[in-house]
Amino acid sequence: MKRELLNIEGGKIKKGNNVIFDDLSLELFQGEITGIVFDDILEQKLFIDMLLGDVLLYSGKIFVNEERKAYEEAARIARKQIEDGASVIDINMDDAMLDSALEMSTFVRYISNDPDIARAALMIDSSDWNTILA
Repeated sequence: MKRELLNIEGGKIKKGNNVIFDDLSLELFQGEITGIVFDDILEQKLFIDMLLGDVLLYSGKIFVNEERKAYEEAARIARKQIEDGASVIDINMDDAMLDSALEMSTFVRYISNDPDIARAALMIDSSDWNTILA
């Protein structure tokens, strides 16, 4: 089985009021060669900046292999806490290197698909109001 390196699902990038990418989807696996054709240099620059984390998706999801593993590991820890009797799971994504609102909403969606974790109450813990609302 090939190892997935990058997965973009339904990505949308806006520059001002202009939509640059709409419903961008891409899967890249180890050992594959891929080519992407851009209409102009702005599209190319925004795509590269998105991969580097300098431009955030307006909507959609982007997973780099390690990030998906981090969600899986965090879900495993939450599941273990529930098995050990926890009725509330405290989730905190505050970190200067993360877009905490995006990470919080992505992780909460991720764990909501696991029936063992979804039965527990979630305490959204953050010093950023936008992260709490996410």
